[in-house]
Amino acid sequence: MTIRTLLACACALPLLAACGAGEDRGEDSGEDVNGRASPESSGADRAPRLSDGLLGGAASLETRAGPSAFALEIVPLTARGDEPGWVLEIGEETLSFQYDYGEQSLTADGYDMREMEGGARFTVPDSTLPGADLRVRVSDERCIAASDMPHPYTVEVRLGERSFTGCGGDTRKLLTGDAWTVTAINGEAVSPGETPPTLGFTQGDVGGSTGCNTYAAAYTLSGETIDVSPGRSTRMACAEGLMAREAQFLAALDGVSRLSVEGEGSLVLEGEVHRIEARRGR
Repeated sequence: MTIRTLLACACALPLLAACGAGEDRGEDSGEDVNGRASPESSGADRAPRLSDGLLGGAASLETRAGPSAFALEIVPLTARGDEPGWVLEIGEETLSFQYDYGEQSLTADGYDMREMEGGARFTVPDSTLPGADLRVRVSDERCIAASDMPHPYTVEVRLGERSFTGCGGDTRKLLTGDAWTVTAINGEAVSPGETPPTLGFTQGDVGGSTGCNTYAAAYTLSGETIDVSPGRSTRMACAEGLMAREAQFLAALDGVSRLSVEGEGSLVLEGEVHRIEARRGR
């Protein structure tokens, strides 16, 4: 063995010993490597962390292995339903429920949130709203509202013996992410050898390629419709066929008013005379 190897081993031994001592102390005595009692073991006051299962200091989230991405992304949440009309609002610290077309309402200053398979469950402690027995189940199943607008979550509210079912979450969550590749315009398929137009959505804008130039436009969502404002694009000249496809695509995009999302990979935008079909990804 060389001197260099012996020196390396000798330097490593104190580090290994320190690591082992830290592990023993952390598991057996609840102390950190410096001998101080950890907040978890001593119960010392400290600021709540979201990873502790505390949301906004008022809503607790209990999970098997820490909060899931789904549980963290759904709050704040707005959900609605019909017959009788109701609106649910879940904030970081409060939960409010209006029902019977707004004639009745409840507001809680805190709630418990627990993960469940495919979603999350919210309950309002009896100490917050005595006798209310208010429970909410949010699942990641796509929901189509009465207006035909898709939403990312299906929401069920139980108030005592009564049950209300509706849709929740921002529709834009279904549009944003990876760009969509256009597969057909007005029923005419984009040929495999052709450069297809693309649709990339953010919270308020849509843009991408027309197959020839790049474009960008603003869009808005209402309870029933999607409206794409006239946008802007570069003005590079392309082959005649691509220029014709570009004009067709931009005219169709300007004329859409409804949308539907099937599964994770199919988008349809349509209006009175126009229709754009797209798939997720390139």
